[in-house]
Amino acid sequence: MTRADNEQISSRYDDERGGRDVPREELVTQALAERPAGIRLLDVGCGTGNYLAAQQRRFARLPVTFIGLDPSHGMLSVARAPSSARDG
Repeated sequence: MTRADNEQISSRYDDERGGRDVPREELVTQALAERPAGIRLLDVGCGTGNYLAAQQRRFARLPVTFIGLDPSHGMLSVARAPSSARDG
């Protein structure tokens, strides 16, 4: 198995992994039932943030704050870019 160099692939990462459907997750629904004032969810290893962005769109009307954490500066650089720049 080869190891990916995330610094090298960060600029094209979303091209290969974009467009994934984000199902309504039971975990989010259950957590909101227990804490209706809102919850915070941490995505460890968020990469370019494409999954976080999809979740934010999916749960936009709910009090959910999504936080991303990744060790790759390249991935986080892409994640911080405006979505219009990432959509190409």
